Amino acid sequence: MSEPIVFDSKCIASPWGQILTGLVNKDGVVSGIVLSPKMNLGEPTPHFMEMDSTGDDPTNRRKGATIFGGGGPFNVKHGKEVQDGMQAIYIQASNGDMTIECPNGTLNIIARNINLTATGSGNDGAVQVSSRVTTIDGETVDVSSIASTKIHSEGNTEINGMSALNLFGGGVEISDGAVKTKGSKNCLIPLAPGTIQEIRMAWIKKFLAAGWTAFNK
Repeated sequence: MSEPIVFDSKCIASPWGQILTGLVNKDGVVSGIVLSPKMNLGEPTPHFMEMDSTGDDPTNRRKGATIFGGGGPFNVKHGKEVQDGMQAIYIQASNGDMTIECPNGTLNIIARNINLTATGSGNDGAVQVSSRVTTIDGETVDVSSIASTKIHSEGNTEINGMSALNLFGGGVEISDGAVKTKGSKNCLIPLAPGTIQEIRMAWIKKFLAAGWTAFNK
């Protein structure tokens, strides 16, 4: 693909900055407007605001894109005169994904209240948290579900109720490591080596020892 030629591009410049229209970038995309301050020789990071007019690559669409770049902080402070309950800052990605990345820093979200809502259905509608260490610390922590709740750990699991610990269930089954092979006493199933959960865990242990992992999913 040949590089486009813009015959009516303009440049308005002063010792402090410049406004470019019809700028052809190295990748052939034409920027309708580019604003940039004066760049001193040796500065490694360009500082600019760019509004692109072409670029229809489906994997990296640039037409209609707005790009900001710079080596210093990027601050948005707005809404000082907005009344309580109104939107002060609103960002919407009508289609596609949104990514916030700070690989060498910490992402802080601070607010009077924070709501995370996943509205998808079917295979969507999930909220996933993946980290090396996950800590939930609050005056009151409430975890509830409609279908099922599962807590699993490959290592130790501790449940501490320093004042009281209440366990309620239509049926409560508690078993230790020994019952995986010997079964528990007073089993509800006559002649069975253990409860349903104990039998299941015993089979899982055998398959895991043989290198099978699908049965524990």
